[in-house]
Amino acid sequence: MMKKAVAIIPARGGSKRIPKKNIRPFFGKPMIQYSIDAALRSELFERVIVSADTDEIRKIAEQLGAESPFDRPAKLADDFTPLADVVYHSLEWLRDSQHQFYNYACCILATAPFIRAEDLKRGYEVLKNSGVSSVVPVTSFPYPIFRALQVDKNSLAGARVISFQRFTRSFPRCRAILLVRCKSIHDTKASFHA
Repeated sequence: MMKKAVAIIPARGGSKRIPKKNIRPFFGKPMIQYSIDAALRSELFERVIVSADTDEIRKIAEQLGAESPFDRPAKLADDFTPLADVVYHSLEWLRDSQHQFYNYACCILATAPFIRAEDLKRGYEVLKNSGVSSVVPVTSFPYPIFRALQVDKNSLAGARVISFQRFTRSFPRCRAILLVRCKSIHDTKASFHA
């Protein structure tokens, strides 16, 4: 059966820098709660799925209103697993064990406490009403990146002096959200890595 949209929140338990970061308290709530709440409040998604590799994360996710219906395989829970593989695994699981196919998927990082339901809605509208295969939020740099200094061996190398008007505008992407058309997910895997 074809469904409209699913939210997938990757949350693994093996963070090295900040152990259990996805469920650590942040201003009185588990970090993952902000992402789950935004997804639920947006009312865009038929399901909000947390792809987790530990019972502790799955239990907390379910207490917060999300689903965590499968164990993420260990091969998809290491430091080097691309997000695209985790999202694709979730979509395959939904297809193979639930017989559900989705038009749109939204990958929301578990560590995105400033995400808002309005951001998800705006991105979804852009994706739905345009011919693009994926949508990511971007922002502008506060300072021209072309004037940045670079490390050259053990010293700083200066940037070229160029008139401000000659700079091209550059936009870093916010990795907290990625919306994709499921039919083109193979083509958009690179978007997850940017």
